[in-house]
Amino acid sequence: MMSLKPAQQKQAFAKDEASAVARHLLDLEILYLLNPEPKSGYQLKKYLLNTFRINISYGTLYPHLHSLEKSKLILGTWNSQDVNEPLKKKIYSLTNLGADRLRSGVQGLGKIALTMQFFLTGVNPILPEFKHPEGVETAFKTAIQFLSDYGYTAKSAVLVRGASGLEYSVEILASRFDSRKNETEKLAIKVLNPEGEPSMEDILKLYVMFYDLQLSKMVVLSLTNVREDLLRMADFCQILLYFGKDLTEAVSNMCSNFPAAQHHI
Repeated sequence: MMSLKPAQQKQAFAKDEASAVARHLLDLEILYLLNPEPKSGYQLKKYLLNTFRINISYGTLYPHLHSLEKSKLILGTWNSQDVNEPLKKKIYSLTNLGADRLRSGVQGLGKIALTMQFFLTGVNPILPEFKHPEGVETAFKTAIQFLSDYGYTAKSAVLVRGASGLEYSVEILASRFDSRKNETEKLAIKVLNPEGEPSMEDILKLYVMFYDLQLSKMVVLSLTNVREDLLRMADFCQILLYFGKDLTEAVSNMCSNFPAAQHHI
């Protein structure tokens, strides 16, 4: 068997990588289409064309479906097409594991798309600075002590550079080594401007910060009530948002509801 030259090996590797990325995106698109309701292979082929402009053959589609089913991301069941019709067709539905994979995949793509959208349109993704309210030092000491109890090393008033080169000011930056994952987790705490109610743009900018700083957790403290739709968006963006009538109460709510407080690592 003839061996490939280094340049040919590099080209073949790049082609394999591109194919793997394409397969991953197609898998996400299939999971997305199955999210509202189960569909047959025929329906998926039609929706892939109409929704994503992907004209895929059945010879390509069904191996994908078989792979997703083998990974337990989807479930295929044989159903009769009609009560009086003996022919059956396979209907695919999303499993809980598939929903989790879809969520994580969409979040990853969403962070990239949103970050690029901010940068390409010239919109500054950094939240404006403001004067901290009274009692900030005591509240931050409480937060730092709480994080320390769960293995974090934390420091306050940090200016940290993101992957994009932008610098973000965060009230607390903390890190710890997770032996289960064999990696270092990074956490940032950001206080929203206490003079106004948080907006959807604030949440989206925090989402960009979360991605740009490559954080494991993003904690946001608000000193005003937060609308239900913003809470849902923050939850979707995996932003831990806590609020209170003042910073002390917001930090107290964080300490009571922080994931590590409920599931000690």
